[in-house]
Amino acid sequence: MDTTEHSGHSHGHDHAHFDPANTPARRLIVAAGLTLVVFLAELIGGLVSGSLALLADAGHMVTDSAGLLMAVAGLAIAQRGANHRATYGYRRVEVLTALINGLTVFIIAAVILWGAIRRFGSVEQSEIQTTSMLIIAVIGLLTNVIAAFLLAGAAKESVNVRGAYLHVLVDAAGSVAVIISAIAIAYTGWTAIDSVVSIVIALFIVPRAAILVRDCLHVLLEYTPEGVDTEKITADLSDLDGVVDVHDLHVWSLNGNDLLASVHLVRCDTLPDGDEHVLLDRAQALLHDVHGIEHATVQIERTGHADHEYPAHT
Repeated sequence: MDTTEHSGHSHGHDHAHFDPANTPARRLIVAAGLTLVVFLAELIGGLVSGSLALLADAGHMVTDSAGLLMAVAGLAIAQRGANHRATYGYRRVEVLTALINGLTVFIIAAVILWGAIRRFGSVEQSEIQTTSMLIIAVIGLLTNVIAAFLLAGAAKESVNVRGAYLHVLVDAAGSVAVIISAIAIAYTGWTAIDSVVSIVIALFIVPRAAILVRDCLHVLLEYTPEGVDTEKITADLSDLDGVVDVHDLHVWSLNGNDLLASVHLVRCDTLPDGDEHVLLDRAQALLHDVHGIEHATVQIERTGHADHEYPAHT
């Protein structure tokens, strides 16, 4: 007899209608508003002062605003409940949003590098008004620090918010770099430092974007999430009374945080038929309470059944 059951645990999913007044949506919206204001200030300031670093940071700020608003949209869609066409719901939309944000950061870095290298290689360096450049960069830094503070907590719970948080952190680093550039130009007169700082900003962006993109791809490719020890899970399930073999264990995530799993347990032949439901409950409790798996599908089967499965069990 084969028994396939879904978890009987209540996971407390909240599929209520999206409310932009709730955290983290509210914080994302506030952060988007702040970055948009700083973008306008940096755009005007960059044009007036002649600072490429300020214009580079302004370009990143406008994409940040779009990225933050995209993250809000991702949260809204992800909270929609499951239906007959999307039986898992729309939680993976958060990962897609984060992936787009990460790829956007790569494009920003490439544009900054190209502009900085072209300007750095030019014979003449434009005159830069360091006072306005410095004032606007300080305003940008303060704004980014506030936005980062708003998103820091939620970034630990959602890869989508982490993508938005990455944008804000890079902006903060960009503002610091612009401040350093303004001070250096004011005291040394070496305007080429502006291009050097722009290159540093771009190089600072790339590895962080790469990590985010990698994490998103791992989720989309249904890799075993980081920190999950499948060998330990298999060993713990094998130690349950009445289990003689464990196979076809799969652990994945829809949104980069919540874990899902499916597994086949082979029961011993001496286990009374009625006890397989007790075994199922114990397996579910182990997966949920010990290994933090939010939802699991467990199939209990007799010895020899695996030989008839197609495709062959792994």
